[in-house]
Amino acid sequence: MIMSSKQTANIVIELPPPINFAELCKNLRHALGMSQAEMSIFLGVGLRHYQYWESGRYEPGGQYTAKLLAIRDQLENKETGQ
Repeated sequence: MIMSSKQTANIVIELPPPINFAELCKNLRHALGMSQAEMSIFLGVGLRHYQYWESGRYEPGGQYTAKLLAIRDQLENKETGQ
């Protein structure tokens, strides 16, 4: 059996720090001036689920993570005038 060898370059990938979703949820809710109930309706999730996220008991799943990050980005862009 003939084996070929390939030389690979050392690649360093910088990953962003992990997201603290409990803190993110709370900060976004306060920035928007909403109650937990209002924020859960805004996101389209049940109140209990939202409360679990904000307490850190659970983290939001795919589409809700995307929504939270989109809201965060829009608020950051608004603050920087972009």
